[in-house]
Amino acid sequence: MNVEDIMTEEVISLDAEETMSKAINRMRDNSIHSIPVTSNGKYAGMIVYRDLMKRRSIQPNSKVVNFMISTDTLSKGEAVESAIQKIHSSGLPSLPVVEKNKVVGIVSRFDLIKQLDRIMDISRIRNLEIKTSDPVYVEAEESADSAIEKIRDLDEYEAPVGDREGKLVGILRLERIVEQLMGDREKIPYGQYTSQRVRTKVIVSSIMENPVSVSDSDSVMETCQKMVSERLHMVPVTDRDMKITGVVSIDDIIDILASSHEREGFLVNISGLGIGDEDLYDISYGMAEKFVQKLGRNFGLTSGILNIHVIKYKEEGSVKYSVRTRLTAGRVYMSVNSFDWNFGKCLSDIFENYETRLSKTRRK
Repeated sequence: MNVEDIMTEEVISLDAEETMSKAINRMRDNSIHSIPVTSNGKYAGMIVYRDLMKRRSIQPNSKVVNFMISTDTLSKGEAVESAIQKIHSSGLPSLPVVEKNKVVGIVSRFDLIKQLDRIMDISRIRNLEIKTSDPVYVEAEESADSAIEKIRDLDEYEAPVGDREGKLVGILRLERIVEQLMGDREKIPYGQYTSQRVRTKVIVSSIMENPVSVSDSDSVMETCQKMVSERLHMVPVTDRDMKITGVVSIDDIIDILASSHEREGFLVNISGLGIGDEDLYDISYGMAEKFVQKLGRNFGLTSGILNIHVIKYKEEGSVKYSVRTRLTAGRVYMSVNSFDWNFGKCLSDIFENYETRLSKTRRK
């Protein structure tokens, strides 16, 4: 199967000279989170919603060319397995299909999971095996200010909404918050909002959507179908009392697809860190390298994917680290989270937890 068999041919695009006001409106109106940018009819880059949300300000009349990012591209005749690897390694929601410098289509993560049954047999995998436990959710009476920070920290597009007891009551989409804060469709007070000069009194319960959930015993295939039908990048996992026990995200599914075609060796993805965090990058990669060596030596796991997402919280003048990780290797799907004032100890505890769980699994 090739890229042309799964790509979306009707592509919404932007010209590099158009304004960011138009770009954000177009993404919101079409429920998409990335748009190819062209210059003189040729592919030039992408505008990605999640990247925009990390900025502290956006001037509505700024040109798209100042915010677009360079990306890899796909070709129509390229194998789907290659597209999976490119999309996975890019961390982007989609990549354009380009022929002779012209955008002729686009392949999104949704396009991939729509064809999941044709790409890989995952009929026996249940949500319990791959869900991320200890989920972060926003509360129904929480402010949009607080909610948007949680979603941004998680590097997600949506979040479950729970009540004070942790029971699922809704789903909050990132764009619904922005929509409420934008007011006039052609005047974006977004820069003012993100620079915190304007405070909003919008409450999550007033803009959340109806709850959508799956259970531990549901198949991953069923969860993918729900993601596609509801246009969600994540689906909460709940128990019989509707308490949120985990989350299955589209990234978890792509990890499975990518690891099934991964070459020998581990791919380590680190997210959440930025400029000034070079020392944390060094610590992460150094400790991760030793960990994956142990995986091969002690458990025979020689290829897979290790995702490490870091969230930093400032408390009492110090920084506390929340680290969320996922290990995908063969039939091993595990997630371990931890938090500590000491970043190195946080990672060490996580890797020790993995080794303990893998040892127990091997003894069964």
